[in-house]
Amino acid sequence: MMKRTFCALAVVLFTSATFAQTMADKWRDGTSTVRGLIGSTQGAINAGVDYERRMGNAGVGGFFIWSDEDDDTNRAEKMFLGLQAVIHVIDRTEFDVYVAPGLTVVMHDEPPAGGDDETSFGPSMRLGAIYYFNQNWGLGFDWLKTHNWSSDDVGFTEELSNLAVSYTY
Repeated sequence: MMKRTFCALAVVLFTSATFAQTMADKWRDGTSTVRGLIGSTQGAINAGVDYERRMGNAGVGGFFIWSDEDDDTNRAEKMFLGLQAVIHVIDRTEFDVYVAPGLTVVMHDEPPAGGDDETSFGPSMRLGAIYYFNQNWGLGFDWLKTHNWSSDDVGFTEELSNLAVSYTY
C-alpha cells in the first residue's frame, strides 16, 4: 500500500513539474498584442488600450477604456478596467476572431443630471475581429459588454463598440 501511494505521489509531482515547465515555455515563447481602441457609445466618445499575452490560440490580458459623458443623453463619464482570458476562435495568417470573457470594474462618474459617483463590478465579454496587413499591424473592431453585479444605483449592462488598431510583437 505504501509503495502504491509513493508511486502515485511521484507521478503527480513529476507531471505537475512538467506541466509548469511547459506553461513557462509557452509564456516565454508567446507574443504580445497591444490594441488601441476608439469608438462612440450613446453620443459619448470611447478611447482605450488593451494588452494581451498570447500563447498559441489562447491568451490573458487586461484593458482600460475611458468613455466620455454626454449631456444630451445624460450619460455619465465611465472608466472600465478589466482582466480577460482571450480565446482565438479563427486564427488565420491575415484574419483573427477572438472571444474574451473576463471581469471588469466600472467607475461611474456623477451623471450630468446629478447623482453620486458609483463603482460596479461584474463579468464582461469581448468579441473582436482583426484583419492583419502584415505580421505586426492590424485593423478591426472590438465589442465589449459588461454586467453589473454589485450596485443597484447604476444600469445592469454597458456596451461599447470600438475601432481597434492592433500591434503584435
